[in-house]
Amino acid sequence: MSVIIECALLRANECEKAGKGSAARAYMTVVNSLISFVGRNDLTFDELTPELLKRFEQHLFSENLEYNTVSVYMRMLRALCNRVPRSRTAISVSELFKDVFTGSVSSRSRSVSLAIIRKMVEADLDMQRPELAFARDMFVLSFYLCGIPFVDLAHLRKNDLQEGRISYCRRKTGNSVMVLVEPCALTIIRRYAPHCLHSPYLLPILKDTSMNDFQHYQSALRVYNKRLDRLSTLLQLDEKVTSYTPRHTWSTLAHHSGVNIGLIRQVLGHSSEAMTRRYLSDFGAGALQEATRMMIAQLQSIGGERLQNEPSKRRLRRKSLLQEWVYTLKSWWKNNIRFK
Repeated sequence: MSVIIECALLRANECEKAGKGSAARAYMTVVNSLISFVGRNDLTFDELTPELLKRFEQHLFSENLEYNTVSVYMRMLRALCNRVPRSRTAISVSELFKDVFTGSVSSRSRSVSLAIIRKMVEADLDMQRPELAFARDMFVLSFYLCGIPFVDLAHLRKNDLQEGRISYCRRKTGNSVMVLVEPCALTIIRRYAPHCLHSPYLLPILKDTSMNDFQHYQSALRVYNKRLDRLSTLLQLDEKVTSYTPRHTWSTLAHHSGVNIGLIRQVLGHSSEAMTRRYLSDFGAGALQEATRMMIAQLQSIGGERLQNEPSKRRLRRKSLLQEWVYTLKSWWKNNIRFK
C-alpha cells in the first residue's frame, strides 16, 4: 500500500527539480494538512474514502479557507491519487472526489481605475520617502510592462532586456513572453541601474544573498505589499493596492479596449483563457463603450505625468511619449508585441 506522505515527497522532489518550487511546497502543505487532520503519518491511499475527504473538506472550511483554496487542496490530492495504481476493489478516483468541491468560484477582480494608477504615478515621494518611491516605481513599472507579476519582475536579469524588449519565462507556468519596453518603463529601469552594478538582476529587488531564493523573494514580497499598503493610506486611495493590482488592472484595461482575450492570455502567460477571464472586471452595462472612448485620454494623463512642471527639453520627450500612448492597446499589441 502506498503511503500518501511518501508519494507527496516524491512528487515535491520532482517539482523542485523542474524549477516549480511553489508547486512542491503546495503539495507538501496539502498533505501535511491532511495528515494533521487524520492524526497519522502513515495514512495510505487505500484508506481514503469519500466520507473522509468530505470531513477533511468541512475541516478546511472551518479553518476559514476560501472555496478556491479548498478546491486546490482537493485537486492536488486527486492528482496524487491518479499517480498511484488502484487496487481492483478500490473505488475510482472520480468517485472518491465526487462529493468534494473541485471547481472554482469567480472572485472579485483586484483591478482599480486608471485614476488610482495616475495618482500613484504623480505622487511626489522621491525626496522624503525613498522606500515608498521605490515601491511605487515597481508598481508602475509592472503596469507599464503589461502586468508582469512581481515574482517575474524581481527575477528579471540584465540580459532579459535586449533591443528595447524584455523576454522572460513565467515562473508559475513556464510560458515565454516578450514585451516592448516603452520609454516610461525604461526611465524607471535606468533610475535603479546604479543599484544593480554587481548584481545579475535588472532591478534591485532581490539583494540579500544569505537567504535561499524562495525565502528571499517572499521577504521582498512582504516588504513590497506593506509599502503599497502605506502608499494606499498616504495617498488616500479609494481602494487598497497590492502586488496583484497592476496585473489585474492592465488585463482589464486591455480587455475593455477590445484586445482579444486570447492575446491577453498570451501576454499574461496564462495556461488557459478561463484563468484570464477571472482577471477581468465586470464594469456593468455600457461601461465597455465608455472605457474604450476614454482610453486615449486616460493613457495620455498617465504618459504625461507632471508634464506641466518639467523643463522644456524633458517636456518634449514627454510629449513624444504621449503620442505613443495615443494608440489603443489593440493596435499597440498588433504592431509591437511578438510571442515565442
